[in-house]
Amino acid sequence: MRGNNNVGKAAMAVIFGLGGAYTGFLLQERFLEERRVAKRVEDEAQRRFRLEVQATSPQ
Repeated sequence: MRGNNNVGKAAMAVIFGLGGAYTGFLLQERFLEERRVAKRVEDEAQRRFRLEVQATSPQ
C-alpha cells in the first residue's frame, strides 16, 4: 500500500502549490495597490505645490 503514499504526496504538492500561487497573487495585488496609492499621493502633492507656487509668485 505504498502507492497511496505517493498519491497523498502528489495531492499535498498540488494543494500547497495552489496555496503558494494564491498567496503570491495576493501579495502582488497588495504591492500594485500600494504603488497606485503612492502615485496618486505624489501626483496630488505635485499639483498642490504647483498651485501654491503660482499663488505666491509675483505677476
